[in-house]
Amino acid sequence: CWVLIRRWLGRFTNFDRNLYEEMERSPPNPDRPGVTVVLPLYESLEYIFPVLMRLLLHTGEQDEILVVDRGSDEPELFVVRWVAEQHPGRIRLVEGGASFRGDEGVGRLGLEQSDRPYLALLGRGVTVTFGWLDGLVSALQEQPELGMVGPSVELVPGCQEVGLLGVK
Repeated sequence: CWVLIRRWLGRFTNFDRNLYEEMERSPPNPDRPGVTVVLPLYESLEYIFPVLMRLLLHTGEQDEILVVDRGSDEPELFVVRWVAEQHPGRIRLVEGGASFRGDEGVGRLGLEQSDRPYLALLGRGVTVTFGWLDGLVSALQEQPELGMVGPSVELVPGCQEVGLLGVK
């Protein structure tokens, strides 16, 4: 099993380089404050590599990707460690352990571990797109009375949007 995983990841070294050269990245926005992007890891082997690659494409150098393990198997942890080694300083793995299962615990740990002014909590199979983080931070900066914002969710058939709720 480990031999196959190492072989599989070895093939992604070139794929990773090509992905950065060919895919459209979100442009750097050095004026935007940094964000800690918190991603839970549990039973996510099929999701974790593409999610991390998209996050690397669509976050800036001022951002941190914090992967919070909730008791994953070793192959999942291996993938995260491997991607983190390929992109030093961009991804950090926090191992919460098998007793650490709830999403609220992931958010709490992310908040405790973050040194950035903003925190983004993601689901395990999320797909981030061009400019996603700039839009969320911009909404919070424009209306500082807000404590939280959320993205539009793409559902079939088409994009669904939820307007601002007057919650204070």
